[in-house]
Amino acid sequence: MEPTVGDIEQVFLYNIDDLQKFVQKNLSSRTAEIERAEAIVDEEVGHFLARQRSRSAVPAITALRKHFYAVRDSELLRLEGKLAALSPEHRELLERFTHLMLEKLLHEPTVQLKALPDQETQATYTEALNRLFRLSEVESDSSDASGARAKTGGRN
Repeated sequence: MEPTVGDIEQVFLYNIDDLQKFVQKNLSSRTAEIERAEAIVDEEVGHFLARQRSRSAVPAITALRKHFYAVRDSELLRLEGKLAALSPEHRELLERFTHLMLEKLLHEPTVQLKALPDQETQATYTEALNRLFRLSEVESDSSDASGARAKTGGRN
């Protein structure tokens, strides 16, 4: 092609070097996007793995919650005679209060157990919870507590 063609108005003349610059700019842009995409994938993989690790804590958390609620139900049943004088509104308030209290007490241990960095540490903590609160006994006790709830009007 004739180099003087580039002198014509609204005509752009590109040579191989110009095209090479475009190719290089495009490759640089794509490389930056690849790095950004890989960072997003790495972050999401981290979130996924954390969720997977937290799932193995669910049985211990469930057992701990059952244990605490069984203690609550047992104590409410034990105090049934003293609570009989309460109005239905006051009784409901007491039950709501004890429920909220347990939720607050159990929140942080639940969050911390789910957030443990690896399954080995999580297994160690889970075993500690099982031993401290004798959670293996919760299943047999929870059926007793269910019966107690039925006798006291279905509180949970």
